[in-house]
Amino acid sequence: MTNQPDFAPALEAAVSRAIEGVTSIAGLTRLSGGASQETWSFDGVGAAGATPLILRRAPGGKRAERSSVAPTLETEAKAIRLAAKAGVPVPPVPYVLEERDQLGPGYLMGRLEGETIARKILRDPEFAQARPKLARQCGNILARNPRDRSGADSRTQADRRAHRDRTVSRALRFLRLPSSGVRDRFQMARRSFA
Repeated sequence: MTNQPDFAPALEAAVSRAIEGVTSIAGLTRLSGGASQETWSFDGVGAAGATPLILRRAPGGKRAERSSVAPTLETEAKAIRLAAKAGVPVPPVPYVLEERDQLGPGYLMGRLEGETIARKILRDPEFAQARPKLARQCGNILARNPRDRSGADSRTQADRRAHRDRTVSRALRFLRLPSSGVRDRFQMARRSFA
């Protein structure tokens, strides 16, 4: 592994232990973004081929002083796993780093191809056809019915509609969609679920 960060051998050892069939890593590249954490893209390689992966870890592999606002990377990984259990489409988190890995706090997750920069998604012409679909998909994911521990939905239909409306509104605000165009089409689509 030429021109690789100094932690590459430790990462390769951790990935080989954590993911069955992976014996090495390739293409380790730091991704831009990530204001407070490092994000690295790479492939786990084995006899069955390449597994696209992401490493999320603390800067320099050093545990930062905990903020009252930001969750730890361990909590972030747990939240992604819980979201997956609830049916939210998220990449898998096959492994949370351990002290023996000597990589610092972090976790491995599946790598999905696509754009992550909101400005590009909201403005670039190449995403024009995706915008209405994205808003609807986000609204549908956020509006899923919460369930009690038994898995039964204990709310009335009116409660479910109110919950859906609130979460769709939150999704639209989060996505900072314009007040016309995409937002209007999404509101019309939302009404079709009533």
